[in-house]
Amino acid sequence: MCDQEFLLTTATGSADLHKLVVKELDEQLQASYVERCGQARFFFRCSCDPQCFKSLCAPEKVYVVVFRMSTNTLSLESDGFAAETQLANLIASHDGWPSALSAWQTFVCNIDGDGKKASTFPGHWQESRTEYFTAEF
Repeated sequence: MCDQEFLLTTATGSADLHKLVVKELDEQLQASYVERCGQARFFFRCSCDPQCFKSLCAPEKVYVVVFRMSTNTLSLESDGFAAETQLANLIASHDGWPSALSAWQTFVCNIDGDGKKASTFPGHWQESRTEYFTAEF
């Protein structure tokens, strides 16, 4: 898998929990550029095999990042629907989609000897991956 940015969400907790998360990302995924954002979010980059993610304490809380943008630089319409449409268009047109889709495909399927897609994760992970991928930005 190519170098890709991810987001890991965790429970809020003490500084010790946050240190454990950083340690886990480093040891299990050899993650780089780990950045804590707020109380319970960690952005990081890695290029390890998707199977390595299974060793995380909560692999179902990892998301592929399409792009990041500071809210300070984001200028949206004041109308809720117009702002939502504007944001959706911004996300849909971003050039981060090809790598995000590639990472997602690598997670949910591989090609077996017959050229058929074969699952690499349990079914409930596949379903939640699809749901998160389409609903979480």
